[in-house]
Amino acid sequence: MMFRRVAGKAAEPPVEPVAWTDVWEFVVSTVERPETPKRRTATRGARAIRVPRGGKSDRVFAPCAYVASRQLTGLPAAPDLTLFEDAAQQRLLCYIAPAQEVDGERHHVVHDGQGQVIGAVKRIPPKRPFRHTWRIEQPGHPEITGAQRMG
Repeated sequence: MMFRRVAGKAAEPPVEPVAWTDVWEFVVSTVERPETPKRRTATRGARAIRVPRGGKSDRVFAPCAYVASRQLTGLPAAPDLTLFEDAAQQRLLCYIAPAQEVDGERHHVVHDGQGQVIGAVKRIPPKRPFRHTWRIEQPGHPEITGAQRMG
C-alpha cells in the first residue's frame, strides 16, 4: 500500500486594501478569502468593509475601511459604528452618531474623521412586514434610496 504525501500549498499573499472612494459594492465581514472549489478553507482577517474581487475560483474580499476594535477606548461613537482607513486603526475615516427618532424615522448622522457632518442615513419604517427603506443624504449630492428585504 502506498501513501501519497501532499505537499502544503504556499500561503496566499495578504489581500491588499483598495481605495474606499471607488467602492460600489461591499460587505462587512472578517472573511478575506472565502471557500471556493480551489480553496478548501476560508481565511479571515480584521473586521472590515470588504470589496469582492476576482472570479469564482479566486474570489477575495479586499478591505477598504476597518471597523473599530471593541478594545479601543475614547472612540467618538460605538466601535461597530466607527471606521478607520488603516488596519492599525490610527486614521479615523468616519463615524455614525447614535440614532435619533425624527417623525417616526431613525436618523443616523454621519461625521468625517474631523467631526464634521457629512450626511445622514435614515431608516424609513416598513409599509409591509420585514421590509424597510434606507435613505442616504449628503449635501451637494442626490439622495440615495435603497430597500432591503429581511428574513
